[in-house]
Amino acid sequence: MRVSHRLLLTLLPAFVGLLTVVGLAYWGQYQRQAPHFAVIAAAIALLTSVVLALRNAQYLAQRIERLAGSEPGRSVDELDSIERSVERLQAEVAAAHDESAREKQAARDARKDLSTLLSTASGAATAALDEIRLPLHILLENRFGDLNENQEEMLGSAQTAAEEASALLRRLQLTADLDRGAVELRRDPVRVDDIVRGLLPTLQSLGERRNVRVTAELLPALPRVPADRTYLHEALSLLLRGAVDRTADGAEVRIVVESVPGSVRLTATHGSGALRPLDQALFRQFSRAMGIVVTETSQSTVVELAVSAAGSQ
Repeated sequence: MRVSHRLLLTLLPAFVGLLTVVGLAYWGQYQRQAPHFAVIAAAIALLTSVVLALRNAQYLAQRIERLAGSEPGRSVDELDSIERSVERLQAEVAAAHDESAREKQAARDARKDLSTLLSTASGAATAALDEIRLPLHILLENRFGDLNENQEEMLGSAQTAAEEASALLRRLQLTADLDRGAVELRRDPVRVDDIVRGLLPTLQSLGERRNVRVTAELLPALPRVPADRTYLHEALSLLLRGAVDRTADGAEVRIVVESVPGSVRLTATHGSGALRPLDQALFRQFSRAMGIVVTETSQSTVVELAVSAAGSQ
């Protein structure tokens, strides 16, 4: 039974006794005699009220003693003990809150330091790779002597690896700069179909090397979406290159860009192979930063970008 119910039950006999007293006052006038049942009811109400008051007082006292943790025989006000306990708990909660705030700030500082380190290291590594790419480019484009087929193949593989490493480091640097707040995402009107159209030659070349056909259907009159073109380009490049990589030889990657109510939808139908974990992590990081809605299944990835209210055709 709840405490409020116990207290109301304690008051109930008092109300009965009050009504009985009113009746006795009426019957107590000259030439009026109080009925026996009224006197009996008053006595019962009084006794019941006393019993309930004692039982509830005992119950509440026991509960308060248990809550206060009082020891038998000690004359200590339990409410004072409870008040001290509450004050101690409040102090502990405040101290825990301060400690949690310090830990969160330390985690933010550590994350910012890590992002700064990643951005700086990526920039330095990119500069070093540029020093490698330039002589490779000169060797392949300007012949200073005869190269056999194996030498040309090795130089070509080295150049491709350097280009891929440079692109990866650039993406890591973009992600790190975004995470540490060094850059602010723009909200320029961007046409998704233009970005996909610019990526198609690279995707088709990549598909040819893996015997994968890449086709695209870019519907006309697509609205622009508010986005940072650089980050959107990197996100879609990761997505579509990954679609080619995860598709088996002889299969097809189909890209459809269309307008749906309130957004522009890009659907990439691909194979069921696994996407490289690093590419997937970078894609999710870019998508999360720009608020892109991504829906993935085993053989398709759907990307939806909201159209601004002022989006133009």
